Amino acid sequence: MMKELHVDKADKVIVTDVGLVKKSAELLTDENIDTLKTYTKALLLMSVGGLLSEDFSKAGQEFQAEMFGVEGEKTNEEIALMTTKAIMSDYLSQEFAERYFTKEAKADVEQMVKEFIEVYKERIKNLDWMSEATKAKAIKKLDKMTIKIGYPDQWNDPLSKVTIKSYEDGGSLFDNIIAIVKANKANSVASLGKPVDKNSWMMSVYDVNAYYNPLNNEIVFPAGILQAPFYDLNAKHETNLGAIGMVIAHEISHAFDNLGSAYDENGNAVDWWTPEDYKKFQEKCEQVIAYYDGVEVIPGVYNNGKLTVSENIADLGGMAASLQVLSKTKNPDYKAYFEGYATIWRTTMNKEIAAYMSTVDTHSANKVRVNRTVSSFPEFYKAYEVTEKDAMYVAPEDRVSIW
Repeated sequence: MMKELHVDKADKVIVTDVGLVKKSAELLTDENIDTLKTYTKALLLMSVGGLLSEDFSKAGQEFQAEMFGVEGEKTNEEIALMTTKAIMSDYLSQEFAERYFTKEAKADVEQMVKEFIEVYKERIKNLDWMSEATKAKAIKKLDKMTIKIGYPDQWNDPLSKVTIKSYEDGGSLFDNIIAIVKANKANSVASLGKPVDKNSWMMSVYDVNAYYNPLNNEIVFPAGILQAPFYDLNAKHETNLGAIGMVIAHEISHAFDNLGSAYDENGNAVDWWTPEDYKKFQEKCEQVIAYYDGVEVIPGVYNNGKLTVSENIADLGGMAASLQVLSKTKNPDYKAYFEGYATIWRTTMNKEIAAYMSTVDTHSANKVRVNRTVSSFPEFYKAYEVTEKDAMYVAPEDRVSIW
């Protein structure tokens, strides 16, 4: 297998999740061989079934309906759109950036990010639980953090060496996709042994998402999330702060969550904490776990505080930093801030999906990440005149904070 993946000559293999590998080893046994074969066949059909005949597509839809409670069927046009997005991502990203993301918006968001990083430095300097030595390391990490806004500086052309054949020329959707997959693999193999390309992006430009990459110590905001309701040049300043401002500060916070905190300013897995400070940090992480654990998502389904701790730390840190930025505004409208935040997490899903996500998603359910997070901040209580009689009231001594 190592030879097939072209990594058989590697002198070192980095295991990012030791527990997962050990658990996998327990399952990869001769006793489970028939089950593993069936599972592999199922995965293969799930990944390529939609590229074959309608019988396979129908079976796939029935499986989705059983497992996730999904109703209805996608039209051929919807399937074609999804397939095009998946395959033509780099080219569609370039088109999207040219059409929907202005230089003014890019400059505005870049300025917001820089402001948030400075506020984060202030907050770290004022922490009462962290030593000066660890604070200096944390600030150094902020100083070296790379910021990527909107779209990459250089566009890729991943299909330049792929021959796409029409039906008339003997091609098929399946054959063309396999040709593209092989080309992607060849690109990956070609990168082995070369310096890491730190200019690359892990998301499409049109994705409504953002991320922090601890291996590069970078925060990335594709143009897709820099649209209303997350970000609007014409929106109220407070609304933008509660929406995209909160997301920006959230991603910065990931550099200091229970996972990102294991990497230094260069993205290396280097311990930069004093033992005493790290022990205090772990104690605070346990408080966050307890605070978000057991909150009801839907009847009979509860939030898992341990599974979601890294994202909850980022939400708490993000709200603390963005509220501090807002506090510097003259006569700030806190209701606009909190409603801007709540608006970006509006969602609908059926009970099967909600139950499934509660067991696999590292993010708390949207309702929880809004209601539980805001309940830790005095600004929320003041803005809405929340008292002990209200369901969202949390006693001051039970509220949590890290950053």
